[in-house]
Amino acid sequence: MLEGEDAIPDLLSELQGRGFKRSYHQGSAEYLELTGAFRTSEGPVQCRLEIDRTFRQSPRIFLTPVPDKLLPVAPHLGPNGQLCYAAKGTYVFDIYDPVRQTLALISRAEQVLDSLMKGEMREDLAEEFFAYWGECSCFMDVEGEETKPLQVYSCDYKSIKAKAFFLTDNVERTSKKLTVLGGEFEQLNACVFLISSQSNPRPSLESWPPQNLGQLLKWQRALDHRVPSKILKKIKSVSKRNVEACMLVISSPGFKYGFMVAMPTKQDRKFLRKRSMGNQHLYPLKILQVAIIRVDDKYLTERNLPAAPNLARLKITIIGCGTIGGYLAELAVKAGAGTIGGHLELIDPDRLGPNNLGRHRLGFGDLHQYKASALESEIKRAMPSANISALSCDVRDIELADPDLIIDATGDESLGYWIAGNYHRNKPILSVWIEGGGVAVRSLLNYSGSGACYRCLCDYNRDYAFRSVKEEIDDVFVGHGCEELYVPFPATVSLQAACLGMEAAMDWAGPNRLPTLRTKVISPEFTSGSDDCCPVKRKGCPACCN
Repeated sequence: MLEGEDAIPDLLSELQGRGFKRSYHQGSAEYLELTGAFRTSEGPVQCRLEIDRTFRQSPRIFLTPVPDKLLPVAPHLGPNGQLCYAAKGTYVFDIYDPVRQTLALISRAEQVLDSLMKGEMREDLAEEFFAYWGECSCFMDVEGEETKPLQVYSCDYKSIKAKAFFLTDNVERTSKKLTVLGGEFEQLNACVFLISSQSNPRPSLESWPPQNLGQLLKWQRALDHRVPSKILKKIKSVSKRNVEACMLVISSPGFKYGFMVAMPTKQDRKFLRKRSMGNQHLYPLKILQVAIIRVDDKYLTERNLPAAPNLARLKITIIGCGTIGGYLAELAVKAGAGTIGGHLELIDPDRLGPNNLGRHRLGFGDLHQYKASALESEIKRAMPSANISALSCDVRDIELADPDLIIDATGDESLGYWIAGNYHRNKPILSVWIEGGGVAVRSLLNYSGSGACYRCLCDYNRDYAFRSVKEEIDDVFVGHGCEELYVPFPATVSLQAACLGMEAAMDWAGPNRLPTLRTKVISPEFTSGSDDCCPVKRKGCPACCN
């Protein structure tokens, strides 16, 4: 096959046949630059091709210049004239035939340009709106009713190089997120308003982007004729108050976007009002385009699976913050545990030792710390606003705070009996554990007294029922000297156990009642002993039949 520079001569020959010539000045050693014209139904359009000499990137295409017909804005066309003709992931580049593949992409670009010149693809502007909007970003952490008073903060921290804002309806919650980010934050003397619109935005084909309030109102009138009067009403109400700025967030059917208006001083307002009629003194006010980026807990929890159940608003208790519980707790928070009024409780009496580091969610920096409290701190860095509490004690010495779900991630069979015996009557219990030296991982969900409990299953297994694998599992222990014996298996097994338990917890939170006993055989040397099913309560079980 032809690779890299070896394919360049053949590609040059093909492109020269299409009227392209190698540029006299090559701007970069990484790209081969050619000039020529694309043929469209509206006539030829001059362009510049930039071909990656290694063929790792698709050809870059720039219109030189952008035709007047495509000004001031057109879909799939950047402000520097670069044509976007194929999104990543929508094609597979054949590395064994780079010449033919590159020519096919260039032909595709020519087709897209022809459609643009015909005035087609205008609907795509709505999808590309944020390519043209947003001089700065505003992170929106609004959880409650959007009619509540909102506060805006200016942000200055290293991970955001450009100017940014934070918008919130709960300063205490948002301050936790800001603290994790670091940097400096200052509350602005600004009013914030949310305005609803029935239309998704798209760039204007006239003056774009809008530079002042008058241009913005004209653009909004073309989208939704009811919005401009709402905007003016809000700004007029602010103009009589001692505020420096006004932020307006437009809520469209697809997403939110916004803009900031710097309010003139009281003296300037009087001067402007005298020199204009009606609201015209407001039209010259400069605006700052603001891209709204949601960072509220509801969005972070539901974005990946918007229609699926999650653990938000629920009270979850995880007993055991070891090799399974550490990963499971993190997955639970990413599924909403501890957010939007919920609570996640972590219970473990042990400290993190050097022997734990090889397969634990925590790391060297948490050495000798209590696992529960260290895990709480670690997870709050990922979800600062989550309501998480840690108890570094034995669960048998306390009374649980009325959880909706108890998760036993200890892997301790004896403790599993105790948890089943004390809470099976009125609380659902999810047990998650690893069998043998990572032979299989299992989870069992007991619905408040119905079905088999963890002790029931252990007794069934001794009678060779509902076993994870058909073969016998030998006890494997290692360790020496003063180190206690332990069962060896890699961290990947812990992760798979946590994932299996998390899937069961998510199903419990939803309407479906899928198999309560689930097994995943990991070792290829073993064969599955039973299908996923719903074992019934075992007669005479000392844990759940008393």
